[in-house]
Amino acid sequence: MQAEFFISFFEIYGGKVFDLLNSREKLNLLEDAKGQVCIQGLQEVPVDSVEETEFQMGQAHEARMT
Repeated sequence: MQAEFFISFFEIYGGKVFDLLNSREKLNLLEDAKGQVCIQGLQEVPVDSVEETEFQMGQAHEARMT
């Protein structure tokens, strides 16, 4: 059985949360009854190689605010 891997990248900037792999879409943070924080709407991208992972990391880096 082959494992599946997914990555996601988000940024907290100016008190707001943004999805770096989905055109800087604004995200919502939610906390459940157990105190677990969830990031609503965060895109997960499947990756199947080191090269694909590095590519997605580059995409996220380019989308960051500096």
